[in-house]
Amino acid sequence: PFSTFSFSTTVGARQMHPLLSHHLHPTCMHVIQALEQCHKDNPTARYFGACNEFKRAVNDCLAQEKRQKQLKGQADAKRRAQKLSERMEDFNKAD
Repeated sequence: PFSTFSFSTTVGARQMHPLLSHHLHPTCMHVIQALEQCHKDNPTARYFGACNEFKRAVNDCLAQEKRQKQLKGQADAKRRAQKLSERMEDFNKAD
């Protein structure tokens, strides 16, 4: 019988970046455009590391963007938890 293969976006210890649409990552648009331009200018050499500097810049920018979203989400969750706690205190006082 045929064996099935599982493909992953993980290569070694590194992962591939997410979809690089400009509207999804407005803060990283300048480095994404630089990477895309490098890929256009170096259609073959890009496979041999010609655009690695731009790729690292994109990865760093995306990581920073992700961290900012995480911090915002954590702050929002803390605010919601505080609001819920206040409501529960009011509810318990009403008893």
